[in-house]
Amino acid sequence: MDWRRTAKEAAAIVGLALVPALVLNFGLIRRQLRGDFAHSLVLPEGTAGVAFIGLAEAGDLFQSGDALFVDNRSGEVYAAGHIPGALSVPFKDAVEGAIPLDPGALKTSPDRPLVVYCEGGDCQTSVLVTQLLKKAGFGDVRIFEGGWTEWEGAGFPVEVGLDQE
Repeated sequence: MDWRRTAKEAAAIVGLALVPALVLNFGLIRRQLRGDFAHSLVLPEGTAGVAFIGLAEAGDLFQSGDALFVDNRSGEVYAAGHIPGALSVPFKDAVEGAIPLDPGALKTSPDRPLVVYCEGGDCQTSVLVTQLLKKAGFGDVRIFEGGWTEWEGAGFPVEVGLDQE
């Protein structure tokens, strides 16, 4: 067995596999280099007392009517489609304090479960809005990890427009 030839062939295979991997993931690589994922690392101390839920639990909470859904995407994106009855609390407005997040302003009890969502996937704005809601006095705040993308993709109910609860 010729080890040099085997090593060259293995290097060629790795090189050939690397090119399509880079091409297929170019968008993600470019976003990482731009710093788009600066808040992607969710640290436990930043989400203490916050439950991350999936589609099934979000659907159950929606059906029961027990939870208030909070959409933290932009107002324009919210108007194009959102979970029925969800409040629009755009991330930028929440962080800048343009929207008060206390129970009185959101017209709900501080004990009512809140389900915060954004696009889903690598979107981390829900984590930051959840932290603000916890500081404002809400006790049961959950993050729907799959967000709008998973909700809509599953064929769950959708509402269009700016009407809010």
